[in-house]
Amino acid sequence: MVECRRICIVGTDTDAGKTVVVAALAKAARQAGLAPLVLKPVQTGCAPDAFGRLQAPDCAVYREACPEAEIEAAFLLREACSPHLAARRDGVTLSAASLSQAVNARLSASSADLALIEGAGGLLTPLNERESLLDALAPLSAAFILVAANRLGMLNHALLSVELLRARGLPLLGFILTGPEPGGDSEPERRIRADNRIILPRIAGFPLLAELPNIPELRHSDPVSRAQGWDEAALAVKEAVTNAGKR
Repeated sequence: MVECRRICIVGTDTDAGKTVVVAALAKAARQAGLAPLVLKPVQTGCAPDAFGRLQAPDCAVYREACPEAEIEAAFLLREACSPHLAARRDGVTLSAASLSQAVNARLSASSADLALIEGAGGLLTPLNERESLLDALAPLSAAFILVAANRLGMLNHALLSVELLRARGLPLLGFILTGPEPGGDSEPERRIRADNRIILPRIAGFPLLAELPNIPELRHSDPVSRAQGWDEAALAVKEAVTNAGKR
C-alpha cells in the first residue's frame, strides 16, 4: 500500500486564493494519475441545503474542479467569520485536538495517495482563546505550501508565515502566488508583482512552486467555460503537485 502524502495548503490571510489553489492541485493530481483526498478541517460560512444539512462552500469548489476526488469537511459552522467566533455563535467548542483527530481519522480511512488539507485564513487563525489553526495542523506529519495573493503587502505577510513555520520546525515546500485580482493590472502593480515573485524566494529561502493567474472562466455561468477554466488552473499548478508528490 502506497503511503498517503500529506500537504497542508495554508494562506497568508483570508482571500489569498487557497480554495482555488487546492481545487486546481486536486485536478492536477488526478490528471497525473494520483488519487487525491481533499480535506477542510473547519469550514465557516456554511448554509443549509433543502434537508437542513449544512453544506461546505469550499467543498463545492473542490467537487466542481475534481469530482473524482474524495472530499470532506470535518467541522461545519454557519457564520462566515473566524472559526472561534463561528463556533461560539453555533454553540460548538473547537479545539486543536478535535480537528487533528478528525483529519487523522479521515486519512486513516482513505485509500488516497495524496491528501490536500486546506487551512482557514492564516496560520494563527484562532480556534479558541488559546489555540490556533497551526496547533491543529502541526501534529499531522504534513508538509506545507504557502499561498499568497501577489500584491502590495504580500511580502511581509508571507515572510511572517515562513518565520512561524520555521519556529515550529514544520517543513515548507514553497509558495504558490495568485492573482492579479480583477482590475488590478496597472503598470505599478505589474512592477510590484514582478519583483515579489523574485524577491520572496530569495529572502525566504524557499522556491516559488507555481503561479495561479486570475482565470475569468472560473466565474463564468456556463459549466463548459468553467471546466475549461479548471483545466487552465490545473495546468498552472501541475509542476507544483508533481514535485510535491515526490518530496
